[in-house]
Amino acid sequence: MKNKEAKWFRWQEVNGRLSKLEERGNVVDLYDYICTIAPKFLRHCHIKRLQAKQYELDKKLASAKESKIGVLQMDFAENYSCVVQDEIQSAHWNQNQVTLFTTVAWFKGTIDSQVIVSDFMEHTKKAVVPFLDEVLKVFPPGIEEVRVWIDGPSSQFKNRFVKASIKTLTQRRGINLCWNFSATSHGNGPVNGIGGCLKRGSHESENGKKIQKVKIFFCIS
Repeated sequence: MKNKEAKWFRWQEVNGRLSKLEERGNVVDLYDYICTIAPKFLRHCHIKRLQAKQYELDKKLASAKESKIGVLQMDFAENYSCVVQDEIQSAHWNQNQVTLFTTVAWFKGTIDSQVIVSDFMEHTKKAVVPFLDEVLKVFPPGIEEVRVWIDGPSSQFKNRFVKASIKTLTQRRGINLCWNFSATSHGNGPVNGIGGCLKRGSHESENGKKIQKVKIFFCIS
């Protein structure tokens, strides 16, 4: 049995790109490979399950009408490309885009979703801080703490610049901010559905013919 031939696939970087490669060996080789990746995988699953449990607990706490705790999930949706249905071929490579910053807030038994539409294309600290400052306005008086759940890309949320802004935002809005970064590849949630529905609805409402600017996208969304 140990010498029985086996084959498996693994993702590996080749020339700067991830590729799915087939590997061959015997059963022992496959067993050894599984043993090398198992600790990292099990640790990842453990973190993900603990975070998912806390996330659900936070939302439950925020659902109470007398609660002083709010929950906020936010993320950048994939940019909306302003495609014109009857465009010429060369226009395909020169399309305008729209930034969509999607958020969902839970507080006092209420669920509030918002999307910030912008023509600022940088998904960096320069956008995160002012967008978050605007979103925090949704929380009514009486909310003392907002538990923020976000994924962890360093270019967007997980960096020293955004961390430094927490103190300023706390003082400006009078709300304590508690930041939670999700496990890698597990930051999906209601915000993802909001971005997708908004883009699909905008495209269908105008049949892809007229949305060429942020203002037009905002008006028909």
